[in-house]
Amino acid sequence: MAMSRCFGATSLTTRLPIETVPPLTPATYRPGGGTALYDAVAEAIERGTKERRATDRMLVLIITDGQENSSQRATLPQVQAAIQACQAAGDWTFVYLGPDPAKWAAETGTFLANTTQYTASAPQASYQGLSAVTMAYRASSNRQMVNSGIDAAVARALDDLTAPPQP
Repeated sequence: MAMSRCFGATSLTTRLPIETVPPLTPATYRPGGGTALYDAVAEAIERGTKERRATDRMLVLIITDGQENSSQRATLPQVQAAIQACQAAGDWTFVYLGPDPAKWAAETGTFLANTTQYTASAPQASYQGLSAVTMAYRASSNRQMVNSGIDAAVARALDDLTAPPQP
């Protein structure tokens, strides 16, 4: 399931092979406005719970450029309880890419090792690191990822992007 929230609208893609999911382009996605982060996480958990099959592993990627400032439905204690209950089940993984990852982990109970700071000066490195840990998780047989190594993956991607060209 892929979901994006922007300007109060939700775009949802469910159970499609990743190669068939339409790309995000300036025409299909324009970030801006408020950040209803708790509402988006709560909705992802609710929909994931409803849509999942018994053998599914659930991976929730939380990608944001801002802090929570406009949720109408979910509160921090509700999101914290939901994340902790899902992680306790042993087959849900939450990965956070955004501002102040240590604060997000402390407030929500997300495993700190599954969080990292968004690199505004090199966004490609942030997304390459996220891609690397997502691919590693998909290739593994682990039911849950408690130490994604996302910080190291983003650092490697940043090094690769800033390394001088090889002759």
